[in-house]
Amino acid sequence: MTVQPDNVRLPERPSSRLLILDQDKRLLLFKFVHRSGPLAGQTFWATAGGGLDPGESYEAAACREMLEETGLRIDDPGPQIAQRSAVFRVPDGQLVRADERFFLIRVAELKISTQFWSDLERQTMAEHRWWSRADLKSANEPVYPENLIEILTSAGAW
Repeated sequence: MTVQPDNVRLPERPSSRLLILDQDKRLLLFKFVHRSGPLAGQTFWATAGGGLDPGESYEAAACREMLEETGLRIDDPGPQIAQRSAVFRVPDGQLVRADERFFLIRVAELKISTQFWSDLERQTMAEHRWWSRADLKSANEPVYPENLIEILTSAGAW
């Protein structure tokens, strides 16, 4: 992840991130593999979610992203449980300052559907996996955000 000094003016990217837990308290993460473009060669795991559309609330974006990335329609993502600001490069190469809001969503069972994936998601989202706390502690590939265990513990989810 790229970090820039606070005094550098970067475009803002508000986004909703989804902490999706199953009945066994395992977290759903997607593996992103960038094969081309400015992020070529980068591989990492991350939560579902993404940037807000113009005029969209964080809650509405969370619901939209849940449908787009998992195929499950929800009407309410519940309360925001965490927030972070991070600087990183998006797939088009632009460096942004992200204002990420996290929502905890519990599911009994979830079969991932790719029906609503964008072309970019089809190109970069290589796989998905349910992670236990122990899995995250022993991860040998980058996982973002880096403090997922602390976020989930602070929310009382783990």
